Amino acid sequence: MGFSNRQLFDHLQAYGVAEGRNFSPLVDLNFYRSVNTDLASFNNEQAFAHIQTYGAAEGRRFSPFVDLNFYRSANSGLSAMDDPKALQHLVLYGLDEERSFSQFFNLNYYKANNPDLVAAKLDGSQLLEHFEN
Repeated sequence: MGFSNRQLFDHLQAYGVAEGRNFSPLVDLNFYRSVNTDLASFNNEQAFAHIQTYGAAEGRRFSPFVDLNFYRSANSGLSAMDDPKALQHLVLYGLDEERSFSQFFNLNYYKANNPDLVAAKLDGSQLLEHFEN
């Protein structure tokens, strides 16, 4: 059975976050809690809500792979963006443009050294997800 995007999003909100399902190659709730020790007691739903409401705006780390400070410094024209705008840019444009967002992981290098991924025609988000998994 195929789900619409709306049905998938509704499922994520109603069940997926609480069940600990992976929902983004850019966000890792376990990592978020581990590096933000004041949130260690938060369940998945609380951590997810915190990222959306406060975390990104406060510049908190939410992924072992994404560093928004590095993203801004490595990509000209982004230096004036605050963290929420930089994250939005990364999601909407940066991954598809295969821009650098990490000091230790490079989408272009990963793709260039794994020809099977090129043959599969994975986009930037899929490449990151492949690497993480």
